[in-house]
Amino acid sequence: EVFRKCIERQDGDQRVIDDYSRLPQPAGTVQFATARAGYVTAVDAERVGVAVRALGGGRSRAEDTIDHAVGVIVRAKPGEYVAEAGTVFEIHDSDPEKLAEAGRILSGAYTIGDAPPASEPLVLEEIA
Repeated sequence: EVFRKCIERQDGDQRVIDDYSRLPQPAGTVQFATARAGYVTAVDAERVGVAVRALGGGRSRAEDTIDHAVGVIVRAKPGEYVAEAGTVFEIHDSDPEKLAEAGRILSGAYTIGDAPPASEPLVLEEIA
């Protein structure tokens, strides 16, 4: 209900909460697979963002338009095991040139290792 109110205050269509088909839909979806099996040890969020911008889902300049139907879904998070040719990213778009550019960027956006990464604390320090 809070989200509905946020959408209403921005003159948006609140019906999207109950019916996702009202949102812009991508023309196509491509699975980005790993070259080898192992544990995802890192995902570079900045590179994922750069890939989304290359698809048209962000701006390089203020006058650029945003395509709300494109994007990247991270399917394998750090610590998860992926099989060889397992999906790491799901890319939403259909333009072959944009897909190729996003794929090039995403190829360096994750690291696969033989062991899961060491877990890190959720709280680094408390400030009194």
